[in-house]
Amino acid sequence: MKFKSIQKAAFDFHEKLKIYFVSVLAISSALFLINTSSFAEIPFPKSIPFPHSSDPELAKIVGHWGYSHALYKGQVQPKRDPDMFLNYQFDLKGNSILSWHNQRTGLFCLRYGKFTLVDGVIHDKVVDLDPNNSLTCAEDPDMRLNTETATPYSFNGDQLLLHLSIGADPFIFVWTKESATEPIF
Repeated sequence: MKFKSIQKAAFDFHEKLKIYFVSVLAISSALFLINTSSFAEIPFPKSIPFPHSSDPELAKIVGHWGYSHALYKGQVQPKRDPDMFLNYQFDLKGNSILSWHNQRTGLFCLRYGKFTLVDGVIHDKVVDLDPNNSLTCAEDPDMRLNTETATPYSFNGDQLLLHLSIGADPFIFVWTKESATEPIF
């Protein structure tokens, strides 16, 4: 009789253990699906195809660009701080890096993005931030995770022009190509 009660207890334990493992497996599978779906690459924007290396505009924009000056109301606006260096990088895979650092103060910000070029517009989405960014980086909208921008652009010789506006007046950021090589990501 004692053997049968031990056997029944073992059987009950085994059944509970099976239910437990099935539950754990179901929960683990659900968590795995939830976690992996958050890492799934979401095309940006959804209707825009991934850039192709045969695209002449893409070939022109690939490389390292340094901020030179701005144009506002037809006037050259020099860099406000000569110790501030801004850099924009693009590669053939649709990756971008925007960074700035101030040699005098030591402030530094860097973000990684995914970009596409469509009809003279750079569509860029921030996908990651450098963990060593200065605390003030969050004040810059271009340094916030998931920020999406659509910026008209053009080329003038070896210069990349990013067309923005202040009110009705065009404000153009002028970037000079520092290197035609692809950035290393």
